[in-house]
Amino acid sequence: MEADARTNPTRVIWTCFAGRQRNLQIMMRYVTHLLNAGHVAECHLWNFTRVPEDEKWLKTLYANSRDKRIRLMHVQNKALWTEYYKYYTRARFPNHVIIKCDDDIIYVDVNAFPRFIEHRIKLKNHLLMFANIVNNGVCAFYQQASGLLPADKIGAALPFDTTYGKLWSDGQLAERVHDCFIRNETEWTKRSHTFPVREYPLGNRISINFFAILSKDLDIFQLVRSDDEIELSYAIPLFMKRPNCIDLSFFVSHLSFYKQRDPDNCLDETRLLREYHQIAHKKGVAPFKA
Repeated sequence: MEADARTNPTRVIWTCFAGRQRNLQIMMRYVTHLLNAGHVAECHLWNFTRVPEDEKWLKTLYANSRDKRIRLMHVQNKALWTEYYKYYTRARFPNHVIIKCDDDIIYVDVNAFPRFIEHRIKLKNHLLMFANIVNNGVCAFYQQASGLLPADKIGAALPFDTTYGKLWSDGQLAERVHDCFIRNETEWTKRSHTFPVREYPLGNRISINFFAILSKDLDIFQLVRSDDEIELSYAIPLFMKRPNCIDLSFFVSHLSFYKQRDPDNCLDETRLLREYHQIAHKKGVAPFKA
């Protein structure tokens, strides 16, 4: 049976460091779809906005919303992630799967999401379970190895980039990766259904754009001090001798890293967002309404 908030006692909480309005408008299409399908119980939007316009939009959205499943979480210090990580403890969330994602997750394979949760609940020894993330250096290596990102189509062979590699710093390459996914989304998701959950070798970093963690392991969040990405993907798993894993059968898409937005080598975020909205529309994922 698929993991489902209506039939499985494990509650799924979607959390996000919010955020930029134009990204959240598409991410929340998918979140609302999953809430309405019963695959997610709550969504926590943490107010880490950096510009006044985004904060005004986020607060107005929340003030006008009748959907009590979506909660706006306030922080005192937006320069640190501490308040987020201190909040999610095993005592407070005793039987949950916590999804942590960036605000620029702009595609979610909603059909495969229940299977992702099922895998997360089943594989208890792995500390974090990552999605197969489009525009992520490590995942791109696996995507190319499985034939989804041919080097001749994107103009590059993709190495196993665990730290600030080729893809992370090249906006035009990232745009070609996005375009390859956009043009072949149906094929990617169809083929990926047979892909395994891959154990991620200890001692390797991965960008933490989208992962799921079980309640029993939430207290590792209390160990996060300064660099959550290094600590959660590399240092803590190595210290605990408990590897992370990647569910290669479940895709999400991550819009951009800051280096990919460098004016001299940037990707066209406006065009990509428009095309990802079109994918959501074709898949029957309705526009977000508060």
